[in-house]
Amino acid sequence: MSDQLKGSGLGRGLSSLIPRKKTTPRMPDLVAPAPWDAAQSGEETVTEAGRQQMMELSPREIIANPYQPRRDWVEDSHFLDLIESVKKHGILQPLVVTRNSQGKYELVAGERRLRAAKNLNLARVPCVIRSVGELEKLELSLIENIQRKDLNPIERAIAYRRLIDEFSLSHDEAAKRLGKSRPVVTNTLRYLQLPSDIQMSLAEGRISEGQAKTILELKNEAEQQELYRRIVEDKLTVADARTFTARRGAGNKRRRGDQRIESATEVESALEEKLGTKVRIRKKGKGGEIVIEFYSEEEFAALVNKLLNC
Repeated sequence: MSDQLKGSGLGRGLSSLIPRKKTTPRMPDLVAPAPWDAAQSGEETVTEAGRQQMMELSPREIIANPYQPRRDWVEDSHFLDLIESVKKHGILQPLVVTRNSQGKYELVAGERRLRAAKNLNLARVPCVIRSVGELEKLELSLIENIQRKDLNPIERAIAYRRLIDEFSLSHDEAAKRLGKSRPVVTNTLRYLQLPSDIQMSLAEGRISEGQAKTILELKNEAEQQELYRRIVEDKLTVADARTFTARRGAGNKRRRGDQRIESATEVESALEEKLGTKVRIRKKGKGGEIVIEFYSEEEFAALVNKLLNC
C-alpha cells in the first residue's frame, strides 16, 4: 500500500472492552468530561481516589502526542467553527494530558481544541491529567480520532485496521469500542482490499464509497480496474456501476438499495452504514423512536448535516 495512504485517525472508546492481556494495560472508561467549571480557574483539583487531576495549563506547556495517527492538518470550516465556539464559550471539554518521562505535559486527547486555543492565544486551557502507559496512549489517540469527520474512507479503514491489530480485537469487539455496527467496520476495512490506485482515488474523493463498494463486488482485479476506469472516464453513477457488475455475474448479490427492508435490525444496519454511528430502533406499539448516538459536538454537527442533506 502506498505510504500516502498511511494517515489515520479514530474517535471514542469503552476501554473496559479491551481484552485483558499482559502487554495491554486495563483502561478506565473514556467518557466525555463534564463542562469545565470556571470557578476552578487556576486551581489544581484531584478527583476522588486521586486517579486524575484537573487543572489549567498554558497551551505552550503541552507538547504533541507522538502516537497521534493523523499527520496532516487542514484548517477546514469545521475547525473555524470550533474556533468561533471557543471564542464565545471557552473550552467546555477539558483536554486530556499526561506527564511523560521528562516531566512534560503530553497531549493524549483534544488536538483540535488545543490548536484552537493556540490560534486564539489563550493563556490557559482546562486539562485532565492522567497517568497512562504507552499502549493506552496509542489507544486513546486512535479512539478519539474516530470522531473526526474530516477523515477520508481510506484513513478510517487504516485506523480501524490499526486498532484491531494493535489490540487483537475482532471486528465485533472493535465495533463495540467505536460505537458502530460490525457491518460498518467490516465494510470499511474492505476498502483496503482495493488496488492502491483505486484506494487513492477514494481517499481523494474522485470516486464515492458507493462506487468503491460496487467495485469490490468484482473479485477479478482486471475487472475492478475496468469498472474503475469507466467510473472515472465515463462518469458512471452507482446505479450504472451496478449494471456493469451485474453483467459480470455479480448481480445476484442482494444490494441494500434493491431489497425491501423489513426488520428493525436491518433498518438499524442500513442507518448505521449510512450515518457511520450507532443507531437503535425502539418500537412502541404502532410507533416508536430512532436513537442516533453521537460522542462529540463535532460529530453531532456532522450527523445533522448528513440528515438535512439526505
